[in-house]
Amino acid sequence: MKKRNKIVTVITVIVIVMVILAIYFEYYVQKDVKTMTAKEGFEHAQTIAKEWSSDSKLITISSHEGKKKDLSPDLKDIANDPKVGDGKTVYWCYSFSSELKNKRYSISLDAEMNIMKTFERNESISALNENYSYDFTISNWKIDSDIAIKNALRDDDNFSEYFNVHDAVTISYFLIDWTFLTVYYSQPVLWQIIYGSEYENIGIVFVDAIDGSVWEGENIFWP
Repeated sequence: MKKRNKIVTVITVIVIVMVILAIYFEYYVQKDVKTMTAKEGFEHAQTIAKEWSSDSKLITISSHEGKKKDLSPDLKDIANDPKVGDGKTVYWCYSFSSELKNKRYSISLDAEMNIMKTFERNESISALNENYSYDFTISNWKIDSDIAIKNALRDDDNFSEYFNVHDAVTISYFLIDWTFLTVYYSQPVLWQIIYGSEYENIGIVFVDAIDGSVWEGENIFWP
């Protein structure tokens, strides 16, 4: 009996220690993880891009919340986002184009405005414009990432149901000119919000980057 009581005591102590550690991590460690919306880092990224090339123009913004299996090496050590689904992430990647340089330039910033990575590509935006006869650059977006995700969760039933049912959700954000969607939609600058698990994408929602309305077209699902 005494041996059994000792085992029970040891197990109880282990459980208590684990609970204390979990509470500490939740309220003290993760609390210090800084996050930001897309617009909060944009001005700094734009300044860096102008130093790279005076004619630089924004073409995409991207980031993610939650765990993701296919992270690039420079993002492997980023802290976990303490609150998935609020449109604030621990980093944002801003991509620009330059006609003068005939190149693209990407800047990854953390929430303290530190440069995590810059990357220059010899892929010309002018070539894309020539092929598709329109300008991919973004200059008139008004809706920030926190409003975009809020509206998506409010107005898209598939997304909100998945988000509320699953404990671990991964959300990827892309702000881009989706001109091909104007067949169905009034203007092309949209937030593309992809949701799912760490290992697979489940659905996608488009949010108007001008007025915040949610595209009510059919959801796209991956097998």
